[in-house]
Amino acid sequence: MEYDVLYFDRDRSLQETKRRPYIALPWYGKGALAAPKYEKALNFLLYARNAKRTIQKNRYDFLIVLTTFPAVLLSGFLTKRYPGRYLVDIRDYTQEHFGPYYRMESKVLAGAAMRAISSPGFVNFLPPAEYCVCHNFTMEESVTACPAFTKAAGEKVVISYIGSISYETQCKQLIELVEKDDRFIFRFYGNEANGTEVSEYVRRVHNDRIQMMGAFSPGDRPAIYGASDLVFNCYGNESPLVKYAISNKYYDGAIYKKPLLVSPGTAMAECAGPYAYALDLGTVRSLDGLWDWY
Repeated sequence: MEYDVLYFDRDRSLQETKRRPYIALPWYGKGALAAPKYEKALNFLLYARNAKRTIQKNRYDFLIVLTTFPAVLLSGFLTKRYPGRYLVDIRDYTQEHFGPYYRMESKVLAGAAMRAISSPGFVNFLPPAEYCVCHNFTMEESVTACPAFTKAAGEKVVISYIGSISYETQCKQLIELVEKDDRFIFRFYGNEANGTEVSEYVRRVHNDRIQMMGAFSPGDRPAIYGASDLVFNCYGNESPLVKYAISNKYYDGAIYKKPLLVSPGTAMAECAGPYAYALDLGTVRSLDGLWDWY
């Protein structure tokens, strides 16, 4: 099957390939991270224009639109030129609280051949429609690489944050609890997404049971999960962005047979059921309950 991938080249420092099937839609001016709001707004409008022109020029038979925001930007074009010939893939909560945005989203979703969502919880904020739950993990993951689970009664429980490190408030709250409880180890695998707040806090705490492990490659994943007892996915439940999402850690936990640490009242807690412990980091004062559960 022949295909092209149209992508918004917002970070030129990544030096993404420009050769087909990859077609870059340029960002004008400074990179997206450094751009002021007016420049970002202008670039999104230009992105929509360039995407329409490229699609019309190449006369594609079918479109897969990733994710909600590009679909909304192209809503008029998609419903007029490609009715029933596009799929919208929804990975996160975006701006559904904003009335005009929600109405445009309703329109573009109604005209789609298929609407894929990564979490069943998304139906709580999306327009009424028929949705297919489909996440982005692949079955090529080596399930056989999962080591046999063994844990002696007196060993420390290793909690691991695996992936791009954010949710700094929740990270620091758990660090404080682990610092006071020598039954636990807390490790961070990956780079920080928003600066160095977590790593600086770890340095100030200076506890050998709280460790920054650095970046990792996909091939390291089996070993990382093998060295972990609990997978950190405790991001709070204050906003729809975290309340209704199902992260990759849900599937990785199933593949590598590791339980999850989640926030109460979230889709992650509901879907993982007995294979997760719901920890309210905003109120809990010790990890005794987690220890007893584990």
